[in-house]
Amino acid sequence: MSLDDLVKLKNSQAEKSIPDWVSETNSSAAAYMVIQALRDERRAYIYDHVQASDFKKKANWQISIRQIAVRIDRSVQTLIGTQVKYAHDLKRYVRRINSDLSKEKDSHLAKYHRKPKSGGVRGKKKSILEEENRKLRADLEKVKAENVAKKVEMAVTQMPLDLKRKLGVV
Repeated sequence: MSLDDLVKLKNSQAEKSIPDWVSETNSSAAAYMVIQALRDERRAYIYDHVQASDFKKKANWQISIRQIAVRIDRSVQTLIGTQVKYAHDLKRYVRRINSDLSKEKDSHLAKYHRKPKSGGVRGKKKSILEEENRKLRADLEKVKAENVAKKVEMAVTQMPLDLKRKLGVV
């Protein structure tokens, strides 16, 4: 394959992916190219941000007809006016792109914001925590008393016999 054949193949594949409503004779081709560029920018924004608050302003992650019009230096009416043949298809295409971007945003945020099931201390009521605390403190006191008794008994068993007689343990 020559370089010309590769270029023709690439152009034919590019033409197949371009919708029917896009034409070089009007603003639809420029609008289509701007939509593709904006979509790439919005995707980059989506994948660079992980906080839900970053997506409060829709202009950061959605595409509007006004943004397209500003980029190609046309009025909004030029793109979606009633006299424009491709207006309905353009609006539908932008809605579809925005829908895809919205799904990408939701799936991206879902990866980072899975709420774990409440467990541990934060998932319990204060009254339950207080009751558990009382029980644990009582158990701790019992264990301390048993521990002291065991240590005293061990110390007495390890004492020499004459010391035990002087203390009156034996």
